[in-house]
Amino acid sequence: MEDHTSDQSNNSANVVRSRRITAMILVLVAIAALLGQHLELNFGRLIPLMLGIGFIAWSLLAREWGLLVPGGILTGLGTGLVAQQVLHLNRDVESGVFLLCFAGGWILITMLSQMAFGRRVLWPLWPAAAMAFAGLVQLAGADFWQWFRWLRPYWPFALILVAVFLWFAKPPKRES
Repeated sequence: MEDHTSDQSNNSANVVRSRRITAMILVLVAIAALLGQHLELNFGRLIPLMLGIGFIAWSLLAREWGLLVPGGILTGLGTGLVAQQVLHLNRDVESGVFLLCFAGGWILITMLSQMAFGRRVLWPLWPAAAMAFAGLVQLAGADFWQWFRWLRPYWPFALILVAVFLWFAKPPKRES
């Protein structure tokens, strides 16, 4: 005689999990609609943020690590779009803020994967670093570009210094 109680309890848990995910998505849509009414936000700009938060909630409730990737990307993208609309800054500053928010979404993938799943995922930090650097350059404005023009002829020397260091530096000893 087979024991169907474990199958029924697993099925029941899946139903509860699915209902909670659906409830979370409905709450997010309702919050976005309320924010859109009271903050005069373009509802279309809230969609990526809502989807990102929805994917993160889905990931956490379903215990699926892979859903954090679209969740983090869409959350960062959506936060950047909302920040652009809310802050009303000049175009260069808005672009810088957008890129920093987008970088934050990539960092969110690393942070949540460690906190929620105990999984150390570092690859999202590469696009985050590139976007954060680009955002900071946008925020720095004309002063940075003047400094960069002055420094531009010397960057090959920095590469040579790094190459010389790598060539002659001894690797650290590993302790067994």
